[in-house]
Amino acid sequence: MFTQNSDPSIGFALAKARLVIIILFLSFVVAYLLQKSCVCLCFVDPFVRHLAPEFIFYGLLISWIPIVCSISKIDPKRLFGFSRCSSDCWSWIGVVVPLVMLNYAVGWLEISGISLFSPSIANKILDMPSIKYSMGISNILLLAVKTTLVAITEEFWFRGWLLHRLAYKWDCRFAIIFSSLAFGILHINFVCGFIFSLVLSLVYLKTRTLFIPIAIHVLNNVIGCIWPDDIHDVVELRSLWMLHVFFLISSTMILFVVIRRCWPTNDQSLPYYDERHGNQR
Repeated sequence: MFTQNSDPSIGFALAKARLVIIILFLSFVVAYLLQKSCVCLCFVDPFVRHLAPEFIFYGLLISWIPIVCSISKIDPKRLFGFSRCSSDCWSWIGVVVPLVMLNYAVGWLEISGISLFSPSIANKILDMPSIKYSMGISNILLLAVKTTLVAITEEFWFRGWLLHRLAYKWDCRFAIIFSSLAFGILHINFVCGFIFSLVLSLVYLKTRTLFIPIAIHVLNNVIGCIWPDDIHDVVELRSLWMLHVFFLISSTMILFVVIRRCWPTNDQSLPYYDERHGNQR
């Protein structure tokens, strides 16, 4: 086990970035096989059945964390940096607003673009059923567990593990861009996923704690789960194009300023190597 007296540089010297890919692949395969072989899921509520694969997948990913940390001699407390979280860090939570606006705008504008070439395909996309969370107690609990589980898992593997490993081997800027590319590829909307990861990486470097990126991630996922999507035809979608363009431009401008002001130097120190838990950069 890793102890606080151990050399913190040992961990990411032993860690391998390819391990993330292997773990993601194995977890996906196991989750898929379990979901297909679990006959009891056929008899449960469709809402629960919809969430089951995600719970299995992210449950497997989070179960790997203590094992991998132990093998690679990485101190998870130092990596998460919860003790570094100060009152000043909470101001970064506001960055979730332009991130949500960007995701909303890009999603609808992509469908609007498709409607210009094939209105029938756009209508099929708009008619696709989506399971939204009602305000029942059980659904609220499921929403809380799901969003928290997803946020903790993805922040550890991408902002924590992968970012540190790549920065240890190359440099901080390369680590931010490459880890964000990987994050974007694994999400439906690559552009929004890439920018989301880019911003949260910078927030992590500024606050020196994963607690704030996790909190932003949870809020983003909660809003995405409960945000109304009652646009059902191309005509209605096109009537809202000005709102979507406004969201796109305003969120892009805000996020551009954030990225530009927070963009690190090549020799930027990483949160894991902070000696003092209260160290702010």
